[in-house]
Amino acid sequence: NAIGNDLQLCVEDDENTNVHKRTSAPFQIRGSVSLDMPDTQSPLWYVGDTNTIIWTVIGTHQGSVWPSAKLHYALDATDGNANPTFTDPTNLIATPSSSAPGVSYPWFVPDVLAGIANTNVASVKVRVRVDGPTGPFVEDKSTNPFKILGRILSINPPNSSTVWYASDTQTIT
Repeated sequence: NAIGNDLQLCVEDDENTNVHKRTSAPFQIRGSVSLDMPDTQSPLWYVGDTNTIIWTVIGTHQGSVWPSAKLHYALDATDGNANPTFTDPTNLIATPSSSAPGVSYPWFVPDVLAGIANTNVASVKVRVRVDGPTGPFVEDKSTNPFKILGRILSINPPNSSTVWYASDTQTIT
């Protein structure tokens, strides 16, 4: 659990400290991150709702028990697409931090459907990325895509005294 770069290992005889050997080249120990939700299910999420994204960081990172995490999403996450295009890290959904693993983040589901032609559903994956102490990051992505759907917020029905006839055309908003 000694997350860091430029680490060395030393092996020493317990009874004779003159007998020892140190690794000649430095190595790294990286923590990891596990995306817990959405990951094992294929839920339906609706535009405008707030859904919970949950992840766990494994390993104690330098400077804090819980390092900063970045969340991204991909709209081209169909079942057959192994490498979906995630939002650019400069367009973060959130950069939450906490003092405990198993952190959840309430994500307001954006209206991503406006940018997709002729559809009312998007196949989406989420990625959580945790920066390393002095360099590389670790990340995890949702295994299964989930769906973001539009939602009908209201219907303006006809007045209760209105009569519709089978051959007429009527407008419902």
